[in-house]
Amino acid sequence: MKRTLGTALVWLGNGLIGLAFLVVLTGIVSGWYMYGFTWVRETLSPFNLWNFIATMIVLLPGLCLRSGGHKLLDMARIDAARAQ
Repeated sequence: MKRTLGTALVWLGNGLIGLAFLVVLTGIVSGWYMYGFTWVRETLSPFNLWNFIATMIVLLPGLCLRSGGHKLLDMARIDAARAQ
């Protein structure tokens, strides 16, 4: 049960991270198209705190699901080792 649920959570997390990557990439490409390279440079600046916060909000669900899935898989491996 733990192994199946852990695997499902990892796959779901990977899917959400992939979807978040596509959302961020679409935003960058559409911003470049509509406002030019200067807008992209300003938006992706390491000093732009709001962009960092927005990116983390988009990525966090997938990262949390992956982390929880890996913890469940580790617990399943420990349970399997104890059973032997």
